[in-house]
Amino acid sequence: MYGPPPSRPHHNLPALETSRFIGYDRQLSQLLNLLGDSHPAHRIGIHGIGGIGKTTLILEAAYRCWLQEQFDAIIFTSAQQQRLVGDRLLRRVKRDRHLGDIFHTIARVLQYPRILAADFQIQFERIQDLLSHRQVLLIIDHLEGFDDDDEICGFLYELPSTVKAVVTRRDYMAFDITIALDSLSPKNAKALIAHQLQEKGISVNTKDQQQLYEKIGGIPGAILYRIAQLVGGYTLDDLLAPLNLDTSDALTCYCFERSVMPLRGTSVHRLLMAAAIFPKPMLDIALLTVAAVTQTDELAQLQRLSMLTQMPDGRYAMLPLTRSYALRELQQNPEFEEDVRQRWLAWYRQFVDTHCPADANLSELETEWETLLEVVDWCMGRDRYQDVLHFWRYLHQDDEGHDGDGDRLKTLIIPLDWDAWLIQKAQMRQDWSVALEVMQQKGPKLIIQEKPNNIDEAEQWLQNAYDLQESWQPKNKFDLMIFMANIRAEQEDFAGALQWIAEGKLIIENQSKSHENPSSSNLKRFKLKQYKARLLYTEGEIHYKLKNNQASKKCLQEALTISEYLNLEQAEFFSKKLLSNIAIKEGDYEQAESLLSDCLEIAKDNQDTYRTAFCLRAIAQLELARNNPSQAIALVSQALKQFENLGMMVEQQETQVLLTVIESEGTTI
Repeated sequence: MYGPPPSRPHHNLPALETSRFIGYDRQLSQLLNLLGDSHPAHRIGIHGIGGIGKTTLILEAAYRCWLQEQFDAIIFTSAQQQRLVGDRLLRRVKRDRHLGDIFHTIARVLQYPRILAADFQIQFERIQDLLSHRQVLLIIDHLEGFDDDDEICGFLYELPSTVKAVVTRRDYMAFDITIALDSLSPKNAKALIAHQLQEKGISVNTKDQQQLYEKIGGIPGAILYRIAQLVGGYTLDDLLAPLNLDTSDALTCYCFERSVMPLRGTSVHRLLMAAAIFPKPMLDIALLTVAAVTQTDELAQLQRLSMLTQMPDGRYAMLPLTRSYALRELQQNPEFEEDVRQRWLAWYRQFVDTHCPADANLSELETEWETLLEVVDWCMGRDRYQDVLHFWRYLHQDDEGHDGDGDRLKTLIIPLDWDAWLIQKAQMRQDWSVALEVMQQKGPKLIIQEKPNNIDEAEQWLQNAYDLQESWQPKNKFDLMIFMANIRAEQEDFAGALQWIAEGKLIIENQSKSHENPSSSNLKRFKLKQYKARLLYTEGEIHYKLKNNQASKKCLQEALTISEYLNLEQAEFFSKKLLSNIAIKEGDYEQAESLLSDCLEIAKDNQDTYRTAFCLRAIAQLELARNNPSQAIALVSQALKQFENLGMMVEQQETQVLLTVIESEGTTI
């Protein structure tokens, strides 16, 4: 009745929009395998948000099948209302809406239009007969756009076995096999950006391409759209500028509007908007609490819509473009936004109240770090003084004696600009104790940053703190004296540094006498000894810089005795480490090895990778002094890798210099 298949496969595929397929190689390989004769799957789903590349993927596969004459015919039908072309959103001249439109396309491509003259039921039967005589690839693009998608799904399950059907849609639907498209990997996204720029004749350096990627993310449609804007006259600065949340554009409308429209006014929409205020992947309990949503079904629905993705660690992530759109939705609901922000703030206040920065090697804090920064920025923008102070104190709490990550924590908090804001607000409120507290932390941070003029600026901040001495507590006095001693040492004013230490030791001596009576609390006596250990270590470090090893050893050994008695692990660690340096210089390698072994044990007991790295570097110097350069290189390489993993730039540079010297000279440092 229908005759033999044509010698050349018929198709009605739209033209490919890119000259080269980049990204999704694994998914393309999987899809081509599924379309092969040997694979039993006949209904294949592809899902992902708008612009993610669903249509591009199936068209790439379909054209490869056509070139290999794998099918007798390839039929493409789509309910997509609009197409994103360059930087414009164009309405399609013809879109399919019903199952009858699919029948019409099948009959037209297979060149049997007379089928359409019969009534619907007879059309269905003849379409089945027609397809049963041919190997056919049927593509149904944008299934959710059809008015009768359930009826179409029923039709797919009644197709003859000669037909392979591929269906694209934005949300998940179960088929024989379903392929999920997430954003491109960073490597593929950057490759697509570079290819598009080259193809369009636009010169953008590698650094700016990286910024483009960070702004756009890995959605292929977004990449093509933004680069088309460059072609159309937009500048790179325009594209990198912060999103104007008051306006939308063709890109966000194309990717999200149709999916989000039915959600407005529902708990799913509230969950989507709440997720947007988290800059990094979030815990499900945090998101549900902030959104005031109790059911997890809403999370699953956002996953099906590809607006949230569950990460391997269980957290939920949102693509940058999705977040931009959801933030605009949130801004258009100001009352809900205010409620969400308040619950967001309450969640993270509770987080800092229940998580000590020293716990678990800072992992929990580091995971939540960028979100915490956004919470505090929001508080600062609304002059929430007490909330900012609460977070600041959390990061600066005194954890002497159990701090395994104190120096790593400093690398997180040193770049922050909260100090100046808090000092200004405290002075305006005449809250002098807070002003002093923050000033004392500001000075040492400037020293650690090691930037030009920072020493002078640090001295000025600490001088400002000194001027507030009427508000001092004992801890303030000793902290200030140690910081000022360190500043004087950095300025190579060692006499001035030792003068500050002497003043501190005199205060301790006088206060110790007043606390000798039985009524004095053990806590006060403990604190005085703790302050004395810190002062002695600082004094020993100053003598070490003066190359006065005997005076340095005396101070460090006394500091060590106190630290071991009071179980002050941080002071014990650094006292032993500096004593090991002196032992190496004096040629007492056995003593140095013993001290460094103790240091390494302390670091490992605390699972402290930072101090472990310091130990490895020190042991490398010991092995170099023993004329074992190969062992020294192995140890310093381990230390370098750990500093790199920790993001400790200053220590990384110092260790790299040491490694270079050992490799090039093999001589004792």
